[in-house]
Amino acid sequence: VFCKLQLLLLCILTVNATLYQYEIEPEILTAVDGLRISGIRNRTEKDFVLGGLFPIHIVNPSGGGCGDFRRQGGLERMEAMLFALDCINDHPTLLPNITLGFDIRDTCSIENIGVDEALDLIVAGKQLNIESCQSNSITSENGTGDFPQTIGIVGPSLSQVSVPVASLGRLFSMPQVSYASTSALLSNRDTYTYFYRTIPPDTFEVQSMIELFLHFNWTFISVVYSRDSYGQSGVTDLRRLAEEYEICIDLEEGIDVNSDYQALSEKLDRSHAAVIVLYALQEHAEKLLQEISNTAARQRFTWIASSAWAQADNVIRRFSETTVGMFGTVPLINTSDEFHEYYSQLTIQSNKRNPWFSTFYAHLTNCSLDVDCDNDSNLTGLPQYQQGYAVPFVIDAVYTFA
Repeated sequence: VFCKLQLLLLCILTVNATLYQYEIEPEILTAVDGLRISGIRNRTEKDFVLGGLFPIHIVNPSGGGCGDFRRQGGLERMEAMLFALDCINDHPTLLPNITLGFDIRDTCSIENIGVDEALDLIVAGKQLNIESCQSNSITSENGTGDFPQTIGIVGPSLSQVSVPVASLGRLFSMPQVSYASTSALLSNRDTYTYFYRTIPPDTFEVQSMIELFLHFNWTFISVVYSRDSYGQSGVTDLRRLAEEYEICIDLEEGIDVNSDYQALSEKLDRSHAAVIVLYALQEHAEKLLQEISNTAARQRFTWIASSAWAQADNVIRRFSETTVGMFGTVPLINTSDEFHEYYSQLTIQSNKRNPWFSTFYAHLTNCSLDVDCDNDSNLTGLPQYQQGYAVPFVIDAVYTFA
């Protein structure tokens, strides 16, 4: 798959002046309780539709639902899908006489919401009438319910969301191509028959960590991992290889949003290991680093970051005194210059396709939409902007379906 996608991406380069559609307003799907936007879609006059699942918001730590905007990852990845669809639809020979639409939902990185939204995409795409679905998916703008077929789902991001969505996809024979779910569990073809991904699985990441330990002769480590399918799968492989290469794990602790991070910080401080593998989601890693940074041990450890947070620049800069000297493992990627050009055109004023964009911009830059946000400024102009590692993988996923 990876070699073929290298060729598919060349299709983008042949489009000299792609007709981007970011000024066209989509249909906005709003949850029944009115508390959050479920997603956006454009199925009008489309031959086929691609579903998309992206983590636009983070988990609300107090209520368990959707919280603040995710500062990195979600919205940019969503725009990468829209960009790829624009390129494909404007290409003269890739899919002649076929136009692809989109139906994109926000998972908030929560399993239940991801499954609900995936089921809603399947219901809309297969014209199935299920009473429990709340967003009127089977009713089109003209009230006929005549929607083009949903041919597959791009995403989700987190493995913990992909696992139940992939089980649902198997039930309904719905193909799914994830751009960021790396858990080795998802490699089981018998269980997750319709699941594919454009990012390498954790098996390779763990192997690279072991090679790093051997290079520096680090034979005594501690491991902290997210207590979910992503972290548990990764630490299982790490534990197995560590034993094979005679690397001792002094302390092994699982964490989640409700963990006692102060107690964990004290445990790590009492540990004899100076190298800590933090195989965790970004929000979990941030909580632990926050606690460690308030102690005298903040400069004691060498951190090994897994791909889920290794490129979280805002976290690393915030705790720079604690993370100094850290190593991180991420997939080998090339940034997309074409996407960068597209993303640089998106401003609060111009981007009418993405209803989350203006609020995301204000949240990221700490400005007020009513007071001091510049409508003509773009995200790529910010000094802290760096293209996310998953952007090419999202583009690859869309081209896979095309």
